[in-house]
Amino acid sequence: MQNNPVLSDITSLNKLTYIEDFLTINSNPMLASLLGLHNIIEVNGATDLSNNNSLQNLNGLNSLTTINGDFTLGYCDNLQSLSGLENLEFVEGNIWVAENPQLTELGDFPQLNSINGYLSIVYNESLTSLNGLENLSSIGGFLRISNNNSLLNLNGLSGLMSTNDRLDISECNVLTDLTGLSNLMSISGDLEIESNAILTTLNGLENIDYTTIEELSISNCPNLSFCAVESVCDFIAANNAPYWIDGNNSGCSTPEEVSESCLTLNTTETEAINISIYPNPGSGLFNISGTKSVQHFVIKDYMGRIVHQFETNNGQFDISNLANGMYFVQPENSDGNNINRIFKLAD
Repeated sequence: MQNNPVLSDITSLNKLTYIEDFLTINSNPMLASLLGLHNIIEVNGATDLSNNNSLQNLNGLNSLTTINGDFTLGYCDNLQSLSGLENLEFVEGNIWVAENPQLTELGDFPQLNSINGYLSIVYNESLTSLNGLENLSSIGGFLRISNNNSLLNLNGLSGLMSTNDRLDISECNVLTDLTGLSNLMSISGDLEIESNAILTTLNGLENIDYTTIEELSISNCPNLSFCAVESVCDFIAANNAPYWIDGNNSGCSTPEEVSESCLTLNTTETEAINISIYPNPGSGLFNISGTKSVQHFVIKDYMGRIVHQFETNNGQFDISNLANGMYFVQPENSDGNNINRIFKLAD
């Protein structure tokens, strides 16, 4: 269904439950609602909902669980939300959401845990948050968040643990921090942080395994002064792949400045209590040693909230009741130096 200048109603399609091939609803300027598609459970191919300038949301796709291809949504001038996809569980291909000038929110995707292809959210001038994607844990391609000039943070990606190409966060002019990516451990590609006007720190990227970074570019962020997070420091120290650091604020304007800050970071870390926690990752029950001078510990989530406390009497602690993800173990009343990072995964 495309290029129909007077199409305004598709309720006659309400018997459809399955699309054998692709679903294309494109360039229908009068179509304001997808009601009529409410019984479709699966699309066995790509889905393209672009260039529908009267569409405000995706209500009508509420039964859709599976897209066995790409999902494309762009150039919808009055689209305000992606609400209507709350039952979507799996996308075989890529997700591309772009050039929707009135899009302010993504809506909720509580069932979406993985995407086999890339996720690209770009040029959505009114988008303020990525809330709704908290249960997304893996992306099979790259993650690109770019040119969303109302986007304040990346907190909606708090559950993301891996991508499989590159991480590109660029030209988001009011983005204040990257702490929403604190659970990200692997990117298997390039790390690009570029042209984010008011970003001041790379806190949030520290848990990426530096061996999964192929190339590094941190550039043209005029307020960025702190880049000495663990992943960046380890990548620079390994000195076995290209990297570019330039055009940022003092403290992160050259590779030499970052390396100097990394030395200070490493010196601080050597002063920490030598605590060992294993297995790590684990599924719930962890062993802890080296705690002779410390008895009481707290566990915090990525937002710094205390989610568990324990005594070290038997050399173990159990967080089976907590959700999978990354946590920080530290002595009670710690000054912040003696912190151990652990990862809880499913059995």
